[in-house]
Amino acid sequence: MNFFGAFSGLPLRPLLLAAGAAAATASIYTYVKRSEDTTAEPEDTTEGPDTEVVKDQMMHPFERVIFVIQKLLVSKIQLQDRVKELEELLCEAHRDCDLKSKVTLVEAKENHQQDVETIHQLEKEKSDLTEKVETLRETVEKHQQDVETIHQLEKEKSDLTEKECEREREAHNILQSKYDEMKKTISQLEEENNQMKQEQEMIKSHEEELLKERETHNILQAENNDMKKTITQLEEEKDEMKKSITQLEEEKDEMKKTLNNKEEFLKVTLAEAEEKHQKDVETIHQLEEEKDEMKKILINKEEFLKVTLAQAVDDVETIAQLEKENADLRIEVETLRDTVKILGKKLIEYNRV
Repeated sequence: MNFFGAFSGLPLRPLLLAAGAAAATASIYTYVKRSEDTTAEPEDTTEGPDTEVVKDQMMHPFERVIFVIQKLLVSKIQLQDRVKELEELLCEAHRDCDLKSKVTLVEAKENHQQDVETIHQLEKEKSDLTEKVETLRETVEKHQQDVETIHQLEKEKSDLTEKECEREREAHNILQSKYDEMKKTISQLEEENNQMKQEQEMIKSHEEELLKERETHNILQAENNDMKKTITQLEEEKDEMKKSITQLEEEKDEMKKTLNNKEEFLKVTLAEAEEKHQKDVETIHQLEEEKDEMKKILINKEEFLKVTLAQAVDDVETIAQLEKENADLRIEVETLRDTVKILGKKLIEYNRV
């Protein structure tokens, strides 16, 4: 990860192009080295430690570039997998949000409608019962007034006959029974009033539950809105990732085209270089053959000079001429050696390039 951090500030397209060019150069370099190993003559091709160090220095950045390309391919595959996972998560989130919102809304509406109906019905019953209680209280008060008047009449009419007393007692008993019945009805009404109070408390509890359900519904609605926002954000991220993937694929296609063009160009240049190398090898062999022939000529001339040493006094001019020719031949041999060394250096430099 630290290696990728060094390239975070660079643009992606030039970096990929540079990586592709480096990979192509590495493959061409290995191909050239293999072709040299297969086509070279069995000569003294032992290289020194300096050339091995140069090879290591050249191969190390190529391996790094290949490593970067592999990492980019792995990151592309990971991005594709991440896009698939995000699509699945979006589908599941859509389903869950739709189901939760539908179920909660339907249940809340039904409970609210039932609570409203029960509240209206209980309020109506409460109003009816309060009216009945008021009427009964008025009647009880009237009966109490009647009883008081009766007691007063009893005191005033103590001199009445027993029949009248019995009648009055009967009337009193009747009124007493009515009074007891009224008490019973009042107690029943009080019980009903207590029931009404309990029902009112139940209504309050229902109202509190309804408020709680509304709060939960609002919370669910807010969560649903948040989920929708996150879904839109995920969709935007998915679109951006798709765009980046398409851009990477386009850049990959461009890199493939450039690599193909470079491979074709390098194949042509490699063929030309091989032809030149073959010609140089042939010229070197030809020069070596000429050098061997000149050595033979020199040996023959030296033997001839040894044999004709007795005649050297008479042939001084001939010997001087031969020495001059020998010197010229040595100069030519030295020049040929220098040309061979120069050609060898050029071949080494060409192989390095």
